[in-house]
Amino acid sequence: EYVRAYNDAYGDCNVDSSISAETECPASLNEDGCNQQAYYQCLADAPRCNADGTLDTSFGTGGIVTTDVDGKNPLGGGGNPGKLRGNPKFMTKSTPNLEAVFKRNALVGTGGSASERGLEAARLALSAPLATTGFNKGFLRKDASLSIIVVSDEADQSSQPVQYYINFFRNLKGVRNTSMFRFNAVIGYDPASGKQQCPANGQAQATSKGRYEAVAKASKGILAAICNQNFSATLNKIGAVTFGLKQQFFLSRPADPTSIKVKVNGNPVSQGANTWQYLQTDNSIFFKTAPTAGATVEVSYKAICF
Repeated sequence: EYVRAYNDAYGDCNVDSSISAETECPASLNEDGCNQQAYYQCLADAPRCNADGTLDTSFGTGGIVTTDVDGKNPLGGGGNPGKLRGNPKFMTKSTPNLEAVFKRNALVGTGGSASERGLEAARLALSAPLATTGFNKGFLRKDASLSIIVVSDEADQSSQPVQYYINFFRNLKGVRNTSMFRFNAVIGYDPASGKQQCPANGQAQATSKGRYEAVAKASKGILAAICNQNFSATLNKIGAVTFGLKQQFFLSRPADPTSIKVKVNGNPVSQGANTWQYLQTDNSIFFKTAPTAGATVEVSYKAICF
């Protein structure tokens, strides 16, 4: 058996990015007026930037939904939950005035439901019929990686267990294609202490209670504090993970571990803790350090017959 792959940025930067942002003004932040809009302004002002300060347009397709799903949804929500917002409803690198469109779509307002359900909103946005024949048709693409970014200062109140959402998002790209999905959370979280809270503009604390964190960790996504004054560093980290080079390569048939040989750009690479490992549980080759962009990765092995 023989596998040959080229290492590029997850399918030539072929990524669908969905951002869920909350739309309500939490009572805990109302003492001096609603400050939540400042978070959205941070998001709008901090897309991933190139070295020259211009917007990085390497992403494939980007869209924004809100965490407001109150209504008649069978799993707890309704109205227009999960619908991509703005015009155009999703953005690509060829969208005219892309930076201006992103800023406009990211400012979702503060007048929505007090019951924030970011996980459910993302599920609805990526589910049939909305994602297949409905309003969001064309956003989710089979060959693209998927990156979800939730921005919220309160705990997720979605109706289903966390594992339900982890399984749903993974299944969109296939359980073996773990490197094609990332869930990232900009939430009430303190990276230094690991606590599910952080100060919010010197007033009440932003909280998260672990649900967003659990999905982010399960998908090897980025966790960051919504209390940061500037989101640029956070979104740059998310961009690096989302558009980074592949470290994991799946084999097409079960392999005899003793027979595996790996070459990068025609040069043999020995298996080792600092080079690559064979992960038998998901039948893949995992590099400690990703091969360089454009590198040719060749894997030969004896297939196990059952």
